[in-house]
Amino acid sequence: EVLFELANSLEDVLGGGSSLADAASQIGVSVKKAIKVDRRGLGADEKPITTLPQGQEFLTTVFSTPEGEESNLVEMGQDAYIIVRVDAITPSQVRPLDTVRDRVIQGWQARERGKLAEQKAKAALDKVIAGTPLATVAAELGLSVATSQPFTREGTGVEQILARELVSDIFAVKVGGAASARSGTGQAIAVLKEIKPVDPSAEAAKRDALSAQLAEGIASDLEVQYNNALRQQHNVNIDQQALNNLFLQF
Repeated sequence: EVLFELANSLEDVLGGGSSLADAASQIGVSVKKAIKVDRRGLGADEKPITTLPQGQEFLTTVFSTPEGEESNLVEMGQDAYIIVRVDAITPSQVRPLDTVRDRVIQGWQARERGKLAEQKAKAALDKVIAGTPLATVAAELGLSVATSQPFTREGTGVEQILARELVSDIFAVKVGGAASARSGTGQAIAVLKEIKPVDPSAEAAKRDALSAQLAEGIASDLEVQYNNALRQQHNVNIDQQALNNLFLQF
């Protein structure tokens, strides 16, 4: 209740023409200033600014406020409000090469290694698809082969050795088929060894959960389609300021 009263008091003082600093002083709170913060919450040295309010709402508010203006009073969860003034906006620009040379070299090397790994993975995958055993192809490359535990289409039970993209691709091939995908900083190749059909009677809980998930997804899709149809027939304008003022009354 006290926080709500402070928020109302701040808006009243600001409405009277006071600056943000003066208004804050009148209600007994302090103004904090951050210099050169980017959309990631990093400073000019590309290190996190630890004094910033936690939560994406703050950065979203900062970067949606025009230069030289103040934002609306924004609620941060249930225990805070923020209001932001943007004094200046520094346009995005390319940094001088001498200040980022090491990072550029590292990025270029990582990209080239990624390209080389992708090329090798494609060549190896072609061999596997042509009939060469995976173990043989791996031995030629000086790599090892591991067998995963059974896992579901959603990735339940999958181990770290298989990337999520590879899990999806492996469910699109037949037994004996192969697929490859990026895994960490390299590439991984998987061969589908066996398909274990699900027993609906033995997996009643999972079946019911899937049924509920599908029903919820269908309902959500129908709601989106209905809303889109209404918007096509009726013009909708949202007065965000009026909504913010309304929420401040509760």
